[in-house]
Amino acid sequence: MVKIYLLTAPFDEEAKTGDGQYAASLTSGFVQNYEAIQCTWLKRNMGHYAIPLPAESTSIPHETIPSAEVLQPVANKRTTISGYKLDTPFSPTVEVEEINKQTVSPKTPKVIVRHDDILHSLTIMDIYSQKPIQLNREKVSDILSTLDTKLRILTRATANNAHELSKFKKQNSKKNHLVKLYKLNIEGIQQYCSLNEYIEAHLEDAQFETRHRKAYTIFSNLFQHFENPINLKELEKLSDTLTGIKDYPFDLHSNNLPYDLENDTTFRTLYDLNLLKDSIDTIIFNLNSLSIRQSVAAAYPHGFSLFQDPNVEYADKVSWVNAVFLDGYRLTHDQVQFSNALLNPSLMGVDLAPSADVEKAIEIYTNISNKLQNTQNILLNKKERAQLISDLQTLILKKDEPFVTSNTGLNGFYSKRTFSAAEGFHLAYQANQRDPVKHHVISNIINSMQPIDDNTYLDIHIRPPDCGVFISPRDILTFQEAGIKVNITIHEYKQNYTRRYLQQYTHDLMRQANTVQFFNEMDRDNAIIAATYGDCDKRNTDEPSGVAKKAREVGDFELDKFPVEPYDLERKSGLTVASQQLSTAPSHPLDVISRKPNILSFGTIRPGKGFEEALSLARLIKADAETINNQINAIPIVKLAGDPQDKDLMQHIVEERFGASVVEDYQRTHQYNNYFNNSQRRDYWKGLVNELNNQVTQGTTVLNNPYIEIHPWCESHELLELKESCKYVCRMDDMGMRNNGSAIISVLDVGIVYTKFGSVTDDIYTKSGQYGAAVDIGEYRYGKYSLLKREEEYKAQHGPDAILPRWLRKNPDSDYKRKPESRDPKEILDSIIAREVNQLHTTRELSDNYKTVVEAQKLLRERFSLKNAADHLLENVGLGELIIRETPEDLFDEFDPVLAQTELLSHLADIRPSRFSLSLSAPNIGFFSSSCASESRVLPHKLSRSLSEEILDDSKQYIRAAQKGNV
Repeated sequence: MVKIYLLTAPFDEEAKTGDGQYAASLTSGFVQNYEAIQCTWLKRNMGHYAIPLPAESTSIPHETIPSAEVLQPVANKRTTISGYKLDTPFSPTVEVEEINKQTVSPKTPKVIVRHDDILHSLTIMDIYSQKPIQLNREKVSDILSTLDTKLRILTRATANNAHELSKFKKQNSKKNHLVKLYKLNIEGIQQYCSLNEYIEAHLEDAQFETRHRKAYTIFSNLFQHFENPINLKELEKLSDTLTGIKDYPFDLHSNNLPYDLENDTTFRTLYDLNLLKDSIDTIIFNLNSLSIRQSVAAAYPHGFSLFQDPNVEYADKVSWVNAVFLDGYRLTHDQVQFSNALLNPSLMGVDLAPSADVEKAIEIYTNISNKLQNTQNILLNKKERAQLISDLQTLILKKDEPFVTSNTGLNGFYSKRTFSAAEGFHLAYQANQRDPVKHHVISNIINSMQPIDDNTYLDIHIRPPDCGVFISPRDILTFQEAGIKVNITIHEYKQNYTRRYLQQYTHDLMRQANTVQFFNEMDRDNAIIAATYGDCDKRNTDEPSGVAKKAREVGDFELDKFPVEPYDLERKSGLTVASQQLSTAPSHPLDVISRKPNILSFGTIRPGKGFEEALSLARLIKADAETINNQINAIPIVKLAGDPQDKDLMQHIVEERFGASVVEDYQRTHQYNNYFNNSQRRDYWKGLVNELNNQVTQGTTVLNNPYIEIHPWCESHELLELKESCKYVCRMDDMGMRNNGSAIISVLDVGIVYTKFGSVTDDIYTKSGQYGAAVDIGEYRYGKYSLLKREEEYKAQHGPDAILPRWLRKNPDSDYKRKPESRDPKEILDSIIAREVNQLHTTRELSDNYKTVVEAQKLLRERFSLKNAADHLLENVGLGELIIRETPEDLFDEFDPVLAQTELLSHLADIRPSRFSLSLSAPNIGFFSSSCASESRVLPHKLSRSLSEEILDDSKQYIRAAQKGNV
C-alpha cells in the first residue's frame, strides 16, 4: 500500500495560511480520489510527533521548539529571544543551560526564566568571538563591580600621574610616557584595565567616562531583569548592544571597554597589541605545520597514508618522521618544528586548502606580524596604525580557506563590521541544527510512519523562513536512511531574491531530496539555473540570460556572491498547483453578476496584500459617489476582511471609515500595545470596529466614509456572507497571480478578481494565455513599477531612440517587485465602472462580467481541483502509473469553439434542471450556493454533485440539443 505523509512542521498545522490550506486540500484530494492511497498530514496535535522538553520546564514561546520558532523573525532581520521557563523553584537547570549554549546565536539570545517570571540566566553570542556567554545574576553583579573598580583605580591613577604628565607638551610624548608607566604595572594596574583604557582615561577623560557610563548603564538595566519580572522585548534590545549587533560597550572576554565604534581609526581599535601579536604568531605556526604536512603528503603519499593509520605504533611513526626529515627536509626545516608538525598536528586537515593558498596565507599573516614588532610606532604613528587596521579588516573579511579557520584564532582586535541578515540567519539555522530537542522530534516522526517500506513517501513543504524551515539536509538523510523517499514541495523560491540566503538554504534541501516540485514554472527555471551554474544570482554566472541581465541592470558593479554547489535539479523536479477546497460551490454566473458592485479585499491585512489599493478605492468612490451613481445606478462599497497584522495600515483603515477624531477618542481609553500577540491584536481591532459600529447604529457617530467596511478576523460564515455580497475582488498580493496564490484562488468564486502581474505569474494568466480572461492582472509585470513600462513612457516622451538615463533604472535587488499599490486604484475603479456600464447595456449572458465569471470558475474547476494537486504529486514522486486518467469534457463544444462559446453563454442559464428552478426567480437563493443548499435542506458539504458537474451537464445538454437541431 502506498503511503504518503505531508509535513509542514512546525508551521501552520491549523491551516490558517496558504501553506497549511494546501496541505489540508492535498489530503482531501487523496481521500476523495484515491481511496487506496493513504495520505496523512503529520501534526503534533494529532500525536504524530511530540516536542520533548527538558525536565520540569516549558518552552518560550509556549509549546514550540525555541530554536526553530526564532528562524522566521531572524530571516526578517529581527533579534528574537527564546528559551525555557522553569516549572518550580526546585527545577534543575543543567540540561536547559546546556541546550541554550548549543542553540544560541547573535540574533537568537536564550533565556531561562524562573517560575515567578524572574530572569535566571541570559545566554548570548557576540558577533566577534561567536562563542556563547552565559550571564546570570552573579555574573552581571561581578561585571558591575569590575566597572566600579576600573573607574576608581583609573581615577586614582590619573590623579597620581597628572603632575608628571603635565611636563610633556606634545600628545605623542604623553602617550609614550603612559605606555611606559603601564608596562611598569605600578600597583598592579594591568589587572584592572587595558592599555587603551589607561591612555584614554588620562588624555580623553570625558570620553572615557561617557563610554564607561554607557557600559555601566546597560548592565544595570540587565540586572533589573534578575530583580523584577522579565520583559522580553526590552531584553532583546539590550541583547543587541551586548552582542555587538548595534553597539558593543563592553568586551565580556577581556572585561574591558572595547574600541569606540564611532571612532574606528583611533588606538582603541587595538585594545591589546601583545595579545593580537601572540594570536597571529600562533596562526602562523599552525599554518607552517599544515604546510609541512601537505608537503610530506605530496612527496611521500604511501608512507604518509600509513603514518596516519591509528594502529601504527608511535615509535614507528617517530622513526619514519626522522627518516623523512633526513631524506628531504634537513636543509630547509628545523627538526623540532618538522617533527611537531607531523606528530602533534593542529586541527587543520591537509585538505583544508590548496598548498599554494596556505603559502599565501603564511605570507599575509607574517606581514602583519612584522608590523606588530614595534608596538610604539603603531601607537604613536597615525599612518602606520591606520594601515595596520586596514590590513586587519581586509584579513577578517576573507571568506575562503585557510583564512576562515585561521581567523577564529585572532585575538585582541575587533574589526568594525556589519552583521548581515544572511550571517544572522545562517548562524541561527546552524544553532537550530545543534538542538538536541530537534533530533528527538525527527525520531518521533519516523516512528509515527512505521511500518516503512518501499512505498513510503514524505512530502515536506518548504516556504522559508516559515513552513518547513525546521528541516535540514541531515534530517532528510535521516528519513532516507529509514527507507523513506523524500519529496520537497517549494512554495516560494524566486520571491526570495532580496534574501538569497534563504534560496541557498532551499538548495541544500533540494540537493538531498529524492524529488522536488515547484508551483510556478519561473520558480523552477530560476532554481535550475542556480543549481546548474552555481550561484543563486544568475547575474553572477555565464548563463546567457544572466549575462544579459547583468549588463542591462547593473553593468560593471560587483555583486554579492551566493554560491551553490552544482547538482542536477532539472532531472528530479517537476511542477504542481495548489488545490482549493471551498466551503461551498460557486454561485451561478448569472447570480454573481446580479450582485451589487461591491468590492471585497480579503486576507492578511498588512502592506503589499492589496489593502492599500482597496483603501484608495474607497476614497476615490467617496470623492465621486454622485457621478458613479449616475453612471451605473449604484455606488460600490469596499469591504475589507482578514487578519489585522499591521498596526499602521489598520489605523488608516479605521480612520477612513469612522474619522480620525472618533478613533482617537476611542483609543484614549483603549490604547494599542505594540507587544500584542496575534490573538490580542485581533481582539483589539475587532473590539474597536464593533464599538464604533454600534455608535453609528445608535446615531451618536457619523461615518467619515460610508463606502468602506472593515471586518477584522471574521468567522467562516461571516466571510461567506461577505463573498455573496460582492461582485468584485481587489486582491493584489505582493507576489501577484500564481499557482499557489491561495488568497487569490480562494476568491475566484466571488466574481471578477483584480490582482497583480507578479514575479512568478505564468504566461497562462496573461491576456493571450489559456486563463487570461479569468482574472485581471493588468498589462505590465509589477504594474507601475515595471521597468518596461517606465522605458516605454520615457521613449514615448523623448523618442524611440532615446538613451535611457541611469535614474530610470531601479535597483534590481530592491523590493520594488513586491511593493504595494503597483496598480493604480483609479484605473481599477474606471475598469469596474466600465464593466458595470457594459453589463447595463448588454444582454447579461454576453456581458464582459458574465464571460469573466465563467472563465474564473473554469480556472477554479480545471486547474485548482483537489485531484489535480494529488495527480501532480503522484507524477513527480514517480507514481504516475497510479493516476486515474480522466478525459474531461470541455465546458464548450470543440467543433466550433468560438460559436459554441457564444451560443452557450446565451443559452446556458435557460437549461434549468428542476433542482435549480428557483435560481433566477428568487433573488435571495443562489445557484448552488449556501442559500440553495439551505432551501433544499441539504448542507453545502453534503451536496452530492459539484458545480463543475452541473455546468458540465448543462453544457452537454445544450450541445446534444444543438447537434440534433432542436435549438
